[in-house]
Amino acid sequence: LSRTDRPQLLNVRRALTRDIERLKAAPNVDITGMTLKIDQVIAAVDGMPLAGDERVPGPSRDEAREDGFWSRLGSGLWEELRQLVRIRNIEQPEAPLLTPTQSYFLRQNLRLRLLNARLALLERNDSVLRADLSSANEWLNRYFDGRAKPVQNAAATLKQLGASPVATELPNIAESLAAVRSFKLVRDKR
Repeated sequence: LSRTDRPQLLNVRRALTRDIERLKAAPNVDITGMTLKIDQVIAAVDGMPLAGDERVPGPSRDEAREDGFWSRLGSGLWEELRQLVRIRNIEQPEAPLLTPTQSYFLRQNLRLRLLNARLALLERNDSVLRADLSSANEWLNRYFDGRAKPVQNAAATLKQLGASPVATELPNIAESLAAVRSFKLVRDKR
């Protein structure tokens, strides 16, 4: 249209220019960036420690003594007994202790929830996206160790994604379509 200076196309060019300006003024959502952030959280799921997991350090080398046989045997038995029975304070009483199979399925279900959130993002389905991100964030808070840096980063990312608007209403381009149709009708009548 810009190469031709035909006066018949002037109305079409005006309508197209107005619609292009309205489209440029519409808010832009960074779908690609948000998708990459969700993918980063999905990739970090395996490295996140669970709330019930606690790593107990083994005896240090300083504790190993060069005492007699009976002393080493007694301290060795005591260390073994201490490893069998652990008494600890759990800050969150509802933090479940999961078997390895259960923790595997928990991580897989969290991944599926995040993948569903990614699909909702690509579909621009705001309600499903927010529900999945909220559910994933609740699982992070309930089942994973909130003191660990990967869990804190994932929770912050999910909270940021949940606050971002996704569904934006694009302007209507009916004016341009009507101008093109009317030009086509006039051209076809000739």
